[in-house]
Amino acid sequence: MLSPTSKARLLTAIRLLPATMLLAGALSFAPDAGATGCHVAPTNLTVNGGTSRNTTTVNPQANGGKATSNAQGGDDNLALGFFGNAQAGNGGTATAKANGGTISLGDVNSGGNTGNVIEVGL
Repeated sequence: MLSPTSKARLLTAIRLLPATMLLAGALSFAPDAGATGCHVAPTNLTVNGGTSRNTTTVNPQANGGKATSNAQGGDDNLALGFFGNAQAGNGGTATAKANGGTISLGDVNSGGNTGNVIEVGL
């Protein structure tokens, strides 16, 4: 038979055994020290995102269109020359311009460009 002291110690060990085994099992699945993320980061890190290019073509035009002038004098005009020559139908000078005017451009926004994006996952 067991003494009361031995019996108490045995019961305590039996009670602690499941917790001890659980703790031992959890420790067996723990990662190595270097895999926990508690290591020193490198002192130099270089990231090259490549080349980002954007081209926006703006081609404003201020064409005025077509201007036509006519200075014909007409026909069947009557001219009477009493003391000299008389001419009927001279239309004179006709001038036409189709100037397009002025173009004023403000800021040209080529879109919501962000350039190269580098994502770092943990």
